[in-house]
Amino acid sequence: MPLFEAGRTFLDKRAINSTGLNDKYFIGMNDADFEDDLIVCFVFNTEHRMDLLPHIGCVKDKLKYVIEPGTFSFIKSHSSIDLYPVFYALKELVDSKNIIELEKADDDLARRIKKCIDEQHKSLVTYKR
Repeated sequence: MPLFEAGRTFLDKRAINSTGLNDKYFIGMNDADFEDDLIVCFVFNTEHRMDLLPHIGCVKDKLKYVIEPGTFSFIKSHSSIDLYPVFYALKELVDSKNIIELEKADDDLARRIKKCIDEQHKSLVTYKR
């Protein structure tokens, strides 16, 4: 079993965003075993305007995966996973007092999120022959 499993969620109590330091929830989407392994992570954001989103799940044109309250124990209202990657080294997660590991997404949800991420990145890449 890897030290960090794909689908694991965590709270970074000192994440940096445009307003400064802020508590943020993330989901990591790959396994990691060694301290220098990079984990591809995506941030959770509360959705205050669900009327602007067409449905739950993958919303390709908004680069989001929308989840319902209760999907994870810490999700109390509709939220989205922004499909813009953030990278953490495993060492940052293991050695930090500011990181709290939380629950792991069930396999089905992790696959749906990964499929949405893959579709997003596939649509961004154009091939010329």
